[in-house]
Formats: sequence, C-alpha cells, structure tokens
Amino acid sequence: MILDDAAVDYNAIYSGGVDFKGSSWGRQDDNIGIGYALLDGGSLNVRQSQVAEAYYRIAFNELFAMTADIQYQQDDYDNAPDPKGFTAGLRLAAEF
Repeated sequence: MILDDAAVDYNAIYSGGVDFKGSSWGRQDDNIGIGYALLDGGSLNVRQSQVAEAYYRIAFNELFAMTADIQYQQDDYDNAPDPKGFTAGLRLAAEF
C-alpha cells in the first residue's frame, strides 16, 4: 500500500465556487468564498459525497489574517447509514 493513496477513490469530481473581494464593502484585503463539490462513483461502498463550504477571511494588517470556515459534508453509502454533518474551523495566518 502506498501511503499517499486515498481511502476512497472517486470516478468523477465536479466542483466550483466563487470568491468575493472585500473592496465591495470597503475592506480591500478581506474576502468571502463559497464552494460546492460533488464526488461521484466512489470506492469502498461510497456512492457519492457532497461538500459545501463558506468562509470569511479578514485581514488585520499586512502581516496577520484570520479565516472562519464552515463546511457541510454528506456521504451516500451503499450498505450503511449515510453520515452527514458540519465542520467549523478558525485559521490564523502570519505572512512574512
């Protein structure tokens, strides 16, 4: 087994999203993004997975920024209950 192999391998992945720059609301260095992905024809009895994400990145100054992120994922299994749920995250970044 190669360690870089994914546990679930999909036949097709369709994804897209949009990113809005903060200049629209007077914060040039901020941005908001939303995205969606459909992963179809998975292995290991996973028929399909759907993932949606939204985030807001706020720049405090030229060096520091923070991103708040929320994701929703729903899997469709052949022979088991279909798991679904939310994951929230907070990321701090320092750029030198």
